[in-house]
Order: sequence, then C-alpha cells, then structure tokens
Amino acid sequence: MPIVYGRDLLTENLRQATGKDKKGIQGELQILQQLEQLLPIEATIIAKPAIGVLEPDFIVIVPNEAFFIVEVKNFTL
Repeated sequence: MPIVYGRDLLTENLRQATGKDKKGIQGELQILQQLEQLLPIEATIIAKPAIGVLEPDFIVIVPNEAFFIVEVKNFTL
C-alpha cells in the first residue's frame, strides 16, 4: 500500500463535522481507500496539504511516473 500522510487529520475532521461537511469528508476517506488499493506501493498520498492559500484534498506522487492533485467534489455513491 502507498504511504499516506494526513489520514489522522481527515479522521479527526470527520469526528467534528456535521451535515454536508461530514458527508464530504466521508467521501474523501472513501476516495483515499480507493487510491490506496489502486496505486502502486511506492506511491505517496498526502491528504489536505497546504499549498499557499490552497488546500486540495490529496496530492498523489508516484516516483518516476507522475504526480497529481485530487479534489473530491459533490461526492455521492
């Protein structure tokens, strides 16, 4: 499984959230689980990184291949 930084922050945010915020964080955690299952072991996932004034949901880094930013919006399953 990839290395994940920030899972504790998401889990804590979920405990404190209510309403739409709670549903959104639950969606982010489900996406995180999917990323962990699909990405190679050498990948790194950073949850809620601070990039200046921006805070995307995830940054994913796969060494020697790619990096991408993931923003979960309007999550429903």
